[in-house]
Amino acid sequence: LELIDSWSSLPFYALPEGAHKHNEDMCYFHLPTATHQPTPGIPSHQTALFGISSYRQINSNDLVVKTSDITRTFVQKAVVLILAQPVFAYVQDQISDISQLYFGQRDFTRTDIL
Repeated sequence: LELIDSWSSLPFYALPEGAHKHNEDMCYFHLPTATHQPTPGIPSHQTALFGISSYRQINSNDLVVKTSDITRTFVQKAVVLILAQPVFAYVQDQISDISQLYFGQRDFTRTDIL
């Protein structure tokens, strides 16, 4: 996935500093809309989008499939939703469930659940 320049900090919003201190948690953040091109479904006057991430970590020894990019003892990943409206309360349980299922597979090559 290629990010627009103004979203270059998205990975740090989704998986924040200190995430290693928690087995799981959620983050809420804002992103600017793309100014150089219209975003489908987003009114042209809207200047911000709303993000929510559910992040977790798992011991790499617990993985069923361990790819070559997994080099540390723990693997941290986040499932992220970008929303046009700040409806965090309506989606936080669903995104948490999805990340739980994704980690429960213990195989990050299987992304069909996302």
